[in-house]
This record gives sequence, C-alpha cells and structure tokens, in this order.
Amino acid sequence: MVWTGSSYGNFSLKSVIAIIRKEAENERDSFWDLVWQINLPHKINFFLWLVAQECLMANANRFARGLAQSLACTICDATEETTLHLLRDYLLARSVWRSLVSHPEQATFFTKPLRNWLSSNLTISTTDHGHWPTQFATTLWWIWRWRNKHILDEPLFTPSNPRNFIQV
Repeated sequence: MVWTGSSYGNFSLKSVIAIIRKEAENERDSFWDLVWQINLPHKINFFLWLVAQECLMANANRFARGLAQSLACTICDATEETTLHLLRDYLLARSVWRSLVSHPEQATFFTKPLRNWLSSNLTISTTDHGHWPTQFATTLWWIWRWRNKHILDEPLFTPSNPRNFIQV
C-alpha cells in the first residue's frame, strides 16, 4: 500500500498536515477571490473583507474587547448583536432584504450562517435587479452606514425608500 500524501509514499503526520493546509488554502483562496473580484469601489471590497472576517464592531465584538456593557442589539434588543445580525437580521436590514429578495428565496436567505450567506450571494450571477453580487455588497455597505447613522447620529433615522436608494 502506498500513501499518496507524500513524495516517498510513506505515511507521516507531517504529510497529513500538509494536505490539510493545502485544502484549507484552496478553500480560503476561492472565497477571498469572490470578495476581491467584484468590481466595486475598494472601500466596499475592504468592507466585505471585514464582514467575512467578522471584524465589524457589532456589540458582540465590542463586548469581547471590553468596549460594550452588553452583547444585545441596542436597536431591536436581540440577545446578541453579531455581524450577521446587524447586516441581515435586525429590523431595518431585514426590511431592506425583503424588498430585494424574492419571496421564495427568502426562506434560505435568512437562515444561512454568515460565511455561507456571503458566499452564496457573491456567486449568484444575475437576478431581475441586475448583477446580484454587486447589489448585495452595495446593500451590505448601505445597511452598515444606515445602522451607524442610527446609532451615532440620528436615533430616529430610517431611510425613506432603501430599495430605490440602492442603485447599482
């Protein structure tokens, strides 16, 4: 019996680790290609990268760093304000996505974990609304901006017609 994981045909822990690392790099590279290949302003590509890394300063991240007193969402009182919550599940975000995503697709749109959600939406080629990955990324950007405006500047702020505002 020959082990194909090494050039000598011998099994070793080192060869197994090399295979695992190579698979992880291939998986990671394809996802990051999605993030960086969308033709958007670089600030939005960078924002997508931050989202995928879960580096946005949602209350869960702020709490973990000792910068917030609670994990809860300050807008809708959800138990935990994560990156996914503030970009997809909190009240304003959910209403924006419901206006953009067809009703039959909403069942899966609102149930995926963050990385799967990003990946599946960045690989859809086109929809009735045009190039979906571009619209998806731009919508994420605006939801983040509107959420910050609500939290930091105008507590009563709600965009009047988000679907028409987000034109790609």
